Amino acid sequence: MNLTLRTEAEADIPFLLSLYAASRAEELAVVPWTAEQKQAFLEQQFLAQRSHYYQHYQGAAFDLILLEGTPVGRLYVHRSSEIRLMDIIVASAYQQRGIAKWCFEQLFLEAQATGMDITLHVEMNNHARDWYKRMGFTELETEATGVYAKMIHHTKA
Repeated sequence: MNLTLRTEAEADIPFLLSLYAASRAEELAVVPWTAEQKQAFLEQQFLAQRSHYYQHYQGAAFDLILLEGTPVGRLYVHRSSEIRLMDIIVASAYQQRGIAKWCFEQLFLEAQATGMDITLHVEMNNHARDWYKRMGFTELETEATGVYAKMIHHTKA
């Protein structure tokens, strides 16, 4: 399995939007909107998230995850005094193939080389939370809203 990362480009926006939309499909399935309303909402949310990331995480790596050169996901990472995993999405057709694990292994290698910890925020009801725990992350705190948990993977010295 040949996995690589590539910086996203404007030409990748349609893929990124479809990836984002697919990641919200389960959540929107219960909303009584038309397909057009859901699409408009998803486009607005995607653009708002993208604007927020680019504005508040200047210098972050906004990468596509490529399998044999084909985009299958996205990995957004900001590096400062820590390695902050901002977002990771693997397209559903490519899940359960070790792609996310490979991404985390790359981050673990970087953390080991730099001595930095890896942090992330995850929704409390997201099933990935348990997977992060199995990958060695521990919960630090829950936001006041109770929606997100901050997790950390400490670099072993």
